[in-house]
Amino acid sequence: MKSFLLLAEHFSDHPDSTFSVLRCGIDKYSFRADAVAPFFIEGTLVVRILADPKDHGSHKAALRLVDSNGMDTIPMMEPDFSTNPSGGWLNICIIFKFPMQAIGRYTFMLTIDSIQMDTYNIYLETPK
Repeated sequence: MKSFLLLAEHFSDHPDSTFSVLRCGIDKYSFRADAVAPFFIEGTLVVRILADPKDHGSHKAALRLVDSNGMDTIPMMEPDFSTNPSGGWLNICIIFKFPMQAIGRYTFMLTIDSIQMDTYNIYLETPK
């Protein structure tokens, strides 16, 4: 099984396992210099999974968002999913709006069946 994370402004899933995204690849959220916490970030996190036939069955994903100190910033999300007997692509879409308490680096961390599959860094920043 392989997987990766994408961060987009908007996501639409289609019945044929394809998807459409708007403004994909977001890695920075910019705030005014005089902004104060909480700093709200929003978007759509896309978990894209490619399963082999040997991966057929039920699985448990875990998604965390941690700060630069490795501390969880939101409750862990733990979606269950099943793969087809023939394998193929599966999309899990998470539409979010989170209040962050500080400017800095944050990391989405994805595990499937307790195996780390991917990470995705985002940065909250103010003008220098």
